[in-house]
Amino acid sequence: MTQNKGIEEIRQPLKEQGTESLPSAVTFFLHAQQRRALLKALSVYSTDRSQAILIALGVVETK
Repeated sequence: MTQNKGIEEIRQPLKEQGTESLPSAVTFFLHAQQRRALLKALSVYSTDRSQAILIALGVVETK
């Protein structure tokens, strides 16, 4: 007799299809002081937070 009898197999979610052009959220948590420091550091790159993060990470070049 198996120990997991009655427990269903956990299935992986289906791969996304046709969503390459849709925005996707990236979430992480910071303490208030860390958030303020992050926003201050990003402000030198752009007033748009998403753009600033991409620039700071070298994903996109500055305009």
